[in-house]
Amino acid sequence: MGVLLIPRHKRFAVRQNVRLRAGNGDLLSGQMIEVSLEACRVSACGQRRFHIDQVVTVEVAGFGDLTGIVRSVGERCCAIRFVQSLAPAELQELVWSAGDEARPILHLPAFGNLSGI
Repeated sequence: MGVLLIPRHKRFAVRQNVRLRAGNGDLLSGQMIEVSLEACRVSACGQRRFHIDQVVTVEVAGFGDLTGIVRSVGERCCAIRFVQSLAPAELQELVWSAGDEARPILHLPAFGNLSGI
């Protein structure tokens, strides 16, 4: 039986509107432009709003909330490492929901019996 493995550092390009919520109540809209099992990058998040090691919640409409820690802040985007890694199925759902329904960005085989592979 084969097993589907996605390396934790493998990144996927997405265009998903998100909101970042800080513990102090600051709320900012941005766009998730990259995601992996352990982290994401969000553009248009404003470098002065967040700082390194700050805990934030990434709110993705139709998906749920992801808690993470800001790892880097630039002029145009920030990198956030998730407190708890995504499961491969969650990553697939997030990448699929960010793309055009007719043309998914990532298509993973169904989990279960992979004996035909």
